[in-house]
Amino acid sequence: MACTWVEMFGGVAFGSRLTALAAASCALASTGAAEAAFTGYSVSVTTVGSLKKYEVFANFNGPNDTVLNAFHFNRTVGGGSPVFFHNDAISGGSSSVAGTWNPQFVLVPGALDSYVMIGGGEGFASGNATNADPDWGPASFNQAQVPFLAPGTTTAGPGWFNGNPPNNQGLRNAQGRVKLGQFVLAASQPQVILFFKIGYNAGAGTTVQFADGTFVLGAAGCIDCDANGTCDDEQIAQTPSLDCDANGQLDACQLAASPGLDCNANGRIDACDIAESPALDCDSNGQIDACQIASNPNSDCNDNGKVDGCDIADDPSLDCDANGRIDACDVANNPAGFDCDGDLFVDRCEIDQDPTLDCNGNGKLDSCDLVQSPGLDCNSNGAIDSCEIDQDPTLDCNGDGALDACQLASSPSLDC
Repeated sequence: MACTWVEMFGGVAFGSRLTALAAASCALASTGAAEAAFTGYSVSVTTVGSLKKYEVFANFNGPNDTVLNAFHFNRTVGGGSPVFFHNDAISGGSSSVAGTWNPQFVLVPGALDSYVMIGGGEGFASGNATNADPDWGPASFNQAQVPFLAPGTTTAGPGWFNGNPPNNQGLRNAQGRVKLGQFVLAASQPQVILFFKIGYNAGAGTTVQFADGTFVLGAAGCIDCDANGTCDDEQIAQTPSLDCDANGQLDACQLAASPGLDCNANGRIDACDIAESPALDCDSNGQIDACQIASNPNSDCNDNGKVDGCDIADDPSLDCDANGRIDACDVANNPAGFDCDGDLFVDRCEIDQDPTLDCNGNGKLDSCDLVQSPGLDCNSNGAIDSCEIDQDPTLDCNGDGALDACQLASSPSLDC
């Protein structure tokens, strides 16, 4: 997927400063074969007196997976309207009418304060580079409540981003998580389902990917996301298959809010398809292979309907030079670079099997060297002159790097 600054920040036009920051993010995530895999959001809950603190994390399965931004933050249909509490440098104490979402304004680590972030620490000393995008409005982060749009809107809404991507503060931690926000609510706050999208990659130089999902905050209560008059938890208890990933949310509502969870449009969450039929995800990257190939045809270079990495895992001989690509595709896509003699075998592998095919050790078949530079074989015997001399130094008695026989043929006076 190509990276554009419009995608990076949720399709909103920015001023020059944010455009530059977006360009920096894209530069860090321009191209590459590595694939990151987002596995969903998780929530950690701590109760302190009459308040509850909810820490929200994005979870990944790759060692270098890095979040770049979050956007289109909103409530799902039927999710209620939460009231957030702050305890920061602007609120001056616990407040639901004043405060900021900037993580640098947390006064005491671990405080019951609501804020958003792209990883990193909290407080002024943390140097956290999380910035608000324009959809927060003129007040930016400095407002107590989130300026949510109409419930169910998933194509717009406030977001935030790492304003200094090279600092890697969005890199997943040892537990495979990146903290994206902390939300403090009254312990009695009814449950609300929230949604946002993220942009992420597998480390500097790799392709930017996008994912979305929902998570639940608030005290247990009746949520009827499909508005059928029956609480979702009752429906799930009666028919567990309605919640195939066992996250307490009806699959139908999840898919309505996040269609990307069902890449093959079969009406089921992809993760459930994979759990039931692991063969659908042969490389275990959390994506259904057919969808991976549809979105990135290069992942199936030989068009056999199977991810190339899986072809190679099943038959390593298909990638003789171990570069992660099928040899036949390398040869077809770049004949001059991989198969100079046109015999449909990768030159490097031919040389590995028979080093004499590259007598001067320059990484190219001697036969190709001679086709490109006939002068390397002055006596036209099919062997590179320098290799003949290396094998028999007497062929170059004056050590000038040229065969004596060729010198004498062109300059007989050298042998008076």
